[in-house]
Amino acid sequence: MFKRLRWLTTGFALGVATSCLAALRVRRTLRSYAPPQVVDRLGANASNMRRDVNAAVGAGRDAMRLREAELRAEIGRRWQ
Repeated sequence: MFKRLRWLTTGFALGVATSCLAALRVRRTLRSYAPPQVVDRLGANASNMRRDVNAAVGAGRDAMRLREAELRAEIGRRWQ
């Protein structure tokens, strides 16, 4: 069990490190090929898109919770 946990955490750490290094490399590449204002705009667009996606996921979760509550209420009414 401990081997599995160790390899799981090792894999997770390597995945995080790889993604961080990839993001750093992309930023450096963009800075070397694109003007600074373009890089700043691309970073702002990515940040805005991440915020929009997080908001959409949150709205979807809220809607799913509401629908589950409605279904539970309906099932409860059927059994009474």
